[in-house]
Amino acid sequence: MNKSGEFVSVIIPVYNEKNLINDAILETLEVLEKDFDKYELIIIDDGSTDDTFEIISRYADKNKNIIVLKHANNQNLGSSLYDGFFKAAGDYLIFNSADLPLSPENIRTLLENNKPFDLLNIERRKYSGASAWRQTVSLLNKILLHLLFPLNTKDFRDMNFTVIIKKRILESVMPQSKSPGFFMPEMLLRAKYKKMNVKIAQAEYNPRHKGKSHFGKIKDIIWSLYDMICFRLDLNTRRK
Repeated sequence: MNKSGEFVSVIIPVYNEKNLINDAILETLEVLEKDFDKYELIIIDDGSTDDTFEIISRYADKNKNIIVLKHANNQNLGSSLYDGFFKAAGDYLIFNSADLPLSPENIRTLLENNKPFDLLNIERRKYSGASAWRQTVSLLNKILLHLLFPLNTKDFRDMNFTVIIKKRILESVMPQSKSPGFFMPEMLLRAKYKKMNVKIAQAEYNPRHKGKSHFGKIKDIIWSLYDMICFRLDLNTRRK
């Protein structure tokens, strides 16, 4: 099969992922090299205190397609995504995690089977294998989103897995929120309110098999809820 001519940026935020990052880099690079003529892998180290930064730096020293960003202190997933998206130079940008919940093998298929689009929301075909706490937090997040934004979320079953977004629309939909639970939903909502070409696709979900998930902290849940309410109030104010 010929390689795709699209320029793709894969963005992976990491925090203390020394047990996963080697496999994540090798698997992602193998697929990108096979499937795309032009690509970049952007890894944002969010203030890791283990050997994560040293590991990714060694890879970046040997491969010009790997770009490394580093936060001096741990900020959060939203801040890492914000920096990674703006650093990206590709035509299409996609977010993944160090445990590769979205298999890199699916990227080309998702891209080619759904074009044209401005933003492609990717939903988990089946959400199993995650901890009971993580599934509970995800369900609560979904319920709140549907209550606060009923018209623009009715088509979405899952708003917190990942997206593929066209670089050219990024500034128009970039979230103000940097909270982990509302960063991607806000991006989707902004695209919907601006009547952009938003599509939905499904993909298999790969549950974490090593390391510790940093998703679902109480303070992040409260922060995400606060940002949801602020965004809802801002929309109401604009309509008056």
